[in-house]
Amino acid sequence: MWTSKGSQMLRFPSPPQNTGSVDKQCVEVTNCFCVPHKEYDERVEADLQYAQDMFELNKKVAPGEQLVGWFATGQDITSHSALIHDYYARETK
Repeated sequence: MWTSKGSQMLRFPSPPQNTGSVDKQCVEVTNCFCVPHKEYDERVEADLQYAQDMFELNKKVAPGEQLVGWFATGQDITSHSALIHDYYARETK
């Protein structure tokens, strides 16, 4: 999701985190939440502690759910998208 903050655009991977369940042929997304981050020319900064805290809270109300991935909206796939994807690829194993 994109939001305007002054003259700066911030992109939020929503979730970054998706929670739900996975079987052999289907991923069911049942919940998601935004993880705020900022993108700069050479790096991306994300509040990973916030992401972990939100996931832990989600587990309290939906203990059967697991982290299944992330998504973002926008027109382009950037190098920042690749960094975020690499992180979640490791986290969802």
